[in-house]
Amino acid sequence: MDFYFGQKNDEGGIELSEEESRHCLKVKRVLPGDPIYVVDGEGGWYSGIVETDKKRKQVRVRVDQQGFFPFEDCSSGFNLFIASTKSSERMEWMTEKLIELGVDSIHFIECEHSERNHLRFDRLRKIAISALKQSKQYWLPKIHAEISFDTLVNNYDKEQMPFYIAHCSDLERAEFENRNPEKEISVLIGPEGDFSRKEIGKAIAKGMIPVSLGVSRLRTETAAIYSCSVHRSRKNGNFK
Repeated sequence: MDFYFGQKNDEGGIELSEEESRHCLKVKRVLPGDPIYVVDGEGGWYSGIVETDKKRKQVRVRVDQQGFFPFEDCSSGFNLFIASTKSSERMEWMTEKLIELGVDSIHFIECEHSERNHLRFDRLRKIAISALKQSKQYWLPKIHAEISFDTLVNNYDKEQMPFYIAHCSDLERAEFENRNPEKEISVLIGPEGDFSRKEIGKAIAKGMIPVSLGVSRLRTETAAIYSCSVHRSRKNGNFK
């Protein structure tokens, strides 16, 4: 059964947005009275019968069954901090694939070598919701607006979780694949021009762990997807 994305209304039922309703009714050809399965992106799931608001053409669901998946049971334990590329399309593609892999959160950062880019967070959210439904997951990852590298590092507390900074310089680095399979981590990926040596030094001084993602020089979005995949494999015991 297809997944749809919706929110609770004041009457205790479920409503789909106008865009989601249009997809449900026009693309999927769902009819009033048909069964439907909805997730809310916060661990909740609902199954019921389609009802429509004739004036607004909005799908409402009369809920028959519902349940909840705790975040801890669904979490991949992977949080990404990444400098945006100049191409918005590459960040959108990356977001889609990371959602499918089960990333917990995506944070955009501005570094010394970052190229200016205006990300459309409304579009990123739509892509994230679509990927959530396609991959049949229950928690919609948080996508955070851009902050500066210095703000991130200055507020970092190494007691919270391991934080890895992946860079390409000749400074000493551990192999990311060889780390311990921690329950939850954050990974920092730099811009296409990499982090500056000053930024790397500042991160290490604050307790972040410098790592290599292998012998190949990866594009920014490739590095993000690779590190997420490796973490999930190690956490699940599939990567020795």
